Amino acid sequence: VAVLALAFALGAAGCAHVRGTDDAPAVIRVHVAGARAFDEEQIVAKLATHESGRPPPVPIVGPIVHQVKLELGSVDVALLDRDALAADRRRVEAFYRERGYSGARVEDAQVLPAGRGRVEVVFPVNEGKPVRVAKVTVNGFDAAPEAQQRMGRLPLRPGDVFSEAAYDGASGAIVSALH
Repeated sequence: VAVLALAFALGAAGCAHVRGTDDAPAVIRVHVAGARAFDEEQIVAKLATHESGRPPPVPIVGPIVHQVKLELGSVDVALLDRDALAADRRRVEAFYRERGYSGARVEDAQVLPAGRGRVEVVFPVNEGKPVRVAKVTVNGFDAAPEAQQRMGRLPLRPGDVFSEAAYDGASGAIVSALH
């Protein structure tokens, strides 16, 4: 009963929540609004801005354990770095560009209050349409038909969404076939 009362008291007081200060709030959520073509977690993993640790999803005990970890300093408290937001906006655009969405545009990050000393960061994105490969032509294999046979099928084909990785793979396959 004492543990139950303590858990309710901590939860009611908001103690189990990660907090920063008004000048340096803790980031509790990073969201890429409008992300449909890719998993949002893949995009967020590339950013400098990240979420603070959260309590484990264990009723009653989770918030207590989290509070103890907070007090011991073993919970990752990610404070908002406003200087990193512009670079993160460019990182989101680069993520899309590398994967064939050269028209993707990301607006400035929105920093939304989420309680005392806490914020959510939102990167609004307009993905646009992907760039598709219309045609793949490799010149010069007339003089090296054995290289053309070694090359096999390229990882870049008409109709595919153009990506830097597929282009690099095709270039590598051609170079390998010529050696």
